[in-house]
Amino acid sequence: MVLKETQSRCDRWMKKGMRFAAGLSLAFFMAVTSNSTSFAEFQRPNSIKEVEPNDTLETAQTTYPTNEDPRKFANYDWSGRYYVSGSATSSDDDWYKVDLPRGLQYLSVVHYSGDNATYVELLDSENNIIIPKKYGTRNNIISFNSTGGTYYIHIVGASENENEYAVYIGTPRLVSNELNIRFDPIKTSGTIKKSFSLEDDILPDEAHVATITLRNFIPNFSSARASCSSSSKSVTFSKNSFVEDLGTYDMKLKSKWNIEFYPKSTVSAVPSITFLYFYPVYDDTVYLHSPTLKK
Repeated sequence: MVLKETQSRCDRWMKKGMRFAAGLSLAFFMAVTSNSTSFAEFQRPNSIKEVEPNDTLETAQTTYPTNEDPRKFANYDWSGRYYVSGSATSSDDDWYKVDLPRGLQYLSVVHYSGDNATYVELLDSENNIIIPKKYGTRNNIISFNSTGGTYYIHIVGASENENEYAVYIGTPRLVSNELNIRFDPIKTSGTIKKSFSLEDDILPDEAHVATITLRNFIPNFSSARASCSSSSKSVTFSKNSFVEDLGTYDMKLKSKWNIEFYPKSTVSAVPSITFLYFYPVYDDTVYLHSPTLKK
């Protein structure tokens, strides 16, 4: 990390967004829930708020398709994201219209907290129902084939309470998550080499690594080096750096990984590793995966 160390570190941690511990040894919790809400999902310039009146198809508010790329998000480039946030009750209908290209599209209506829930319906420009009203809490994700042209999104709250939501349409919505790896302690003064594969694990196929964080690294080690089979580049950790941005390295999480640690002197522990990554969400599936990595 450079710069004015304090500001740089603050910026780096702000970029990481909401994060959570993943468990023991090699543990992975991939959940499309509020726990995996990423920094990218907070209000940004390419997001808009609901504007009333938008209660009918004729008064539908315009939104725009999202075009999210995990490789760009890993480099903190949010330019492909576009969404609209609003709230609805059972007596308040919200309508949005969007122009879409031909091909497979995803409509994602996300409820980030509490008991928020809505019914979502999709119609084409001729008022044909493409997706019948579908009840959803947390994430309501629907795929459909677009023939190109204007589509209308109809949202109704599931109760008389204000049900808050965010609407994404176009490419699948991206979220961030973490994968924590802990190695068994070892006592040595020599180079510690750790090789492991994540290729066969139940992890998102399109996950791209944004950062790697080493814990228990400073002050016991002078440096470390990480490389993987999906990239020709490697990343080096110096004695003053325990977090490295990898967005420009195009490193996929599901790779064969090699980590080398260089102790300053005799140590009796190996740093644990945390991967922060971005991946597309295609459905509401929740995966829980926690194998143990042997040294």
